Amino acid sequence: SWIDSKSVAYTYINSVKLIIRAYNGLLISENEKPNDFDVLEELINRIPSEIEKLNLWTEIGINSYMANRIDISKKIYNSHVLPLIQGLFNKSLEIESALNSIILIHNFNSDLALEYLQSASEETREEAYSNICDFYISKRNPYEIYDRGENSKFNCTFDEVSKAINLINLLTTDSFIYNQISTISNALSNNKNNISKAQISTIVAKLKDIVEEKLPDTRNIKHQGFKIISNLKLAILNREKVEW
Repeated sequence: SWIDSKSVAYTYINSVKLIIRAYNGLLISENEKPNDFDVLEELINRIPSEIEKLNLWTEIGINSYMANRIDISKKIYNSHVLPLIQGLFNKSLEIESALNSIILIHNFNSDLALEYLQSASEETREEAYSNICDFYISKRNPYEIYDRGENSKFNCTFDEVSKAINLINLLTTDSFIYNQISTISNALSNNKNNISKAQISTIVAKLKDIVEEKLPDTRNIKHQGFKIISNLKLAILNREKVEW
């Protein structure tokens, strides 16, 4: 039975989150059993809030994706995340409560993720685009709240960087654009074994085009600061001789 009490509800949800963390440990070590997923499904289905269900399933989906258990992540995406987020739209609920879910959706269907974001405010879209970029490049898990410092374990692929660049093309705010260019530059400086020099040159050329087109932006103070430092980072990344 469900008791209509916030304290009971939060206790139950936080207990499920602890179980999710334990399940993630089993996924990483490949020690999970088939019925472990069924137990999680039963526990989450008892929660009446669709938003809480969506957040819990998204956490499991992203955890399994990062543990390289793509089969489980795809199963969660198809069976739980997509139906729940579509339910939010059908009820005209705000997308702001499901931005982490958009990260997971973008991994499997980028066009659909962008379609969902079209109903959000411009500020929310900018935040979502930046969050997805950050996930592709830095591999930070949005549910690991203590992992917010510099992450030196960059292992992004050329395809992931290309996806991030496509998202940067959608940004309009100067600080967001610069932050993502800076993140990519830092990542590639620590990730040269996975991405060739030719691919780095291609990435730099695409980012330079973005810098020329979008900086300075049309809404904020007109200054060349972000443009200058972005070009400097890209020049150093491309091993160009910098004399200025």
